[in-house]
Amino acid sequence: MEQIQPAARLIDDLYADSMELLEMVMSLNDEFGIEIGAADVAGMRTVADVREVVTRCLAKAWEMG
Repeated sequence: MEQIQPAARLIDDLYADSMELLEMVMSLNDEFGIEIGAADVAGMRTVADVREVVTRCLAKAWEMG
């Protein structure tokens, strides 16, 4: 069984389309109680990018209390 690697590209390697990416972002927002902005979404190309955005949004939400 293969594992998804941080360098995996969302579109080119994992074959995600725009609707799947939108659903992923909405799920992440709901699951973690965060708000991923459009600028962040535009910069998400790899799994590592998604992790970085979620981490940053969680830190921001934590700071705001």
